[in-house]
Amino acid sequence: MVAGIDCRAGGGWLYIRGLWIARDERAKGLGTKLLLAAEQKGVAKRCRSAYLYTYSFQSPGFYAKHGYAAFGRLDGFCGEHTKICMQKSPA
Repeated sequence: MVAGIDCRAGGGWLYIRGLWIARDERAKGLGTKLLLAAEQKGVAKRCRSAYLYTYSFQSPGFYAKHGYAAFGRLDGFCGEHTKICMQKSPA
């Protein structure tokens, strides 16, 4: 498998449970394509906003670049990491 995204729509929200790109395929635009496709599906299912959780050792900057903003943090998650709660509000 090269990449995948897992998301759910409900209650007017799109929940992105996970986005994964194989190491050799990163920085080629695939993550952006998957994220935008998921958001479009969310719009089709009448979602007003989207949310997700990521970690400080992953790519919170990737989501910020795509309009997601942090609304919560859990510091000290699994040791020294931070779990970051992010959402994207409608434009």
